[in-house]
Amino acid sequence: MHKEQLAKMMLKRADEYGDLIALKYKTGGTWHEISYKKLGVKIREVAIALLDSGIKEGDRVAIFSQNRYEWAVADFGIMCARGISVPVYATNTLQQAEYIIKDARVRLVFTGEQDQYDKIFSIAESGETHIKIVSSDSHVKLKGKQSVYFSE
Repeated sequence: MHKEQLAKMMLKRADEYGDLIALKYKTGGTWHEISYKKLGVKIREVAIALLDSGIKEGDRVAIFSQNRYEWAVADFGIMCARGISVPVYATNTLQQAEYIIKDARVRLVFTGEQDQYDKIFSIAESGETHIKIVSSDSHVKLKGKQSVYFSE
């Protein structure tokens, strides 16, 4: 059986299917669409940003978010950068998230809403672990120099 990396398969489909709709998502009561081509661009941008931020092959990157299109983009971007994706349930408590982040030695976390961001920021602020934070929600109030928005 021929084996191919999932991230490579996704980027190949992005090139093949071009302007066809890859996914739809809702924000503020309005539906938006993303083409395969645009999805491929976003995945590549995340991979490049991860590499530029110092993520290396085998580094762990967590996703602590509810379902949203940025979750999929981050996951594929992590794979393209040859990182290891560490999922954290969107409903995890601070203690549960902290255990996962520390046990996996996570270097960067993609967060969703304010509550998730605040939990990860408190873990980062404790000083026991140095992690960068990327918020998928542009309404989240960022703190500290280790935080950026997904759109950046």
